Amino acid sequence: MVSEESSKKFAVSLVKKLLQNYSSFFDKKNAVLNSDGRRVLNDIIRECLKIFPEKHELCKNARREPTLKNIRKLAELFLPPPDVDELIHEGVSASWIKKRKIRRKK
Repeated sequence: MVSEESSKKFAVSLVKKLLQNYSSFFDKKNAVLNSDGRRVLNDIIRECLKIFPEKHELCKNARREPTLKNIRKLAELFLPPPDVDELIHEGVSASWIKKRKIRRKK
């Protein structure tokens, strides 16, 4: 059986992947997960429920409405809020910089 610690490490790595790659996993207009982001979210939720079965309602809400706000609540189960803020800032900033570079090339 997989240990709780390894489940948490895996979930943390998935949360970081999701938040740091904002442009890859979130819709540009609505800040909602796209299909690739939903796949990662499902993996996060699976690990979350192994560790925190009492957080079923939070996971259900995140799956139903995969907004940045709900993903943030889920991420705060695994990481402290300042770290989550930093990851979101990195991801959104990288997305914005990438978009600016593409526009300049045209």
